[in-house]
Amino acid sequence: MLYSIVTRVRLLLFSLLSVFAYQSCIPEECEGGQYTFELPATLSPALDTYNIGDTITLFSEFSDEVFEKNRNKNYKLENFNFFPSVGLIRIDSITNNNILSTFEYVDVVLDEEYNTTLNTYSTGNQYIDGEYVYKNNTYSLKSRIVLKQKGLFFFNFGSSLYPRGELQDFPGRCNKHGYTNEAEVFLNNRVDNNFDFLLDSPIERYNTWIVEKPHERFHRFGGYCFYVE
Repeated sequence: MLYSIVTRVRLLLFSLLSVFAYQSCIPEECEGGQYTFELPATLSPALDTYNIGDTITLFSEFSDEVFEKNRNKNYKLENFNFFPSVGLIRIDSITNNNILSTFEYVDVVLDEEYNTTLNTYSTGNQYIDGEYVYKNNTYSLKSRIVLKQKGLFFFNFGSSLYPRGELQDFPGRCNKHGYTNEAEVFLNNRVDNNFDFLLDSPIERYNTWIVEKPHERFHRFGGYCFYVE
């Protein structure tokens, strides 16, 4: 009986020591799981209502010391591809394409300085795609749209780093399986960006589904709502 108890205690101690040894051997760069970088952007002028003919400018600029939120630290990302993408959806009426991004309601102004194009995909979605200009240790990107139709609109500026660049390497990255890259875009210093306007939409995707999880379905993708009168 005593031998059995001693054996069990020894096995328990061995198991605890093994777990401790395994955890202590995990490289620092592999702590924190997935890499989630935070990218700032500004939409201006930041209004709730615009007029036909007004111009909205999206601008994003940040240094190559990019903040990663799961480890609460900056990483040096040089010549890194973030795969940015801008979408625009009219959400004030229920139609067959009420979840499609389209720029038929605006004129898109593409600046030659920036690597952006207006692309139409087989799904019918249209996005302003491109890549940040990397110069003097700084990333920058700019897009402009000129409003030409009335309505309630949902604008979003996101990053397709996941899945398009999920395994892109950088100094200090853990290359173990499952440690992927993604990015979140925060618009206008994390203000509400007229989030409540989603409730004015008759479309359940916007008045309910997105509203249920504001961060995951709106703010982390640079969401912004506005009226054009």
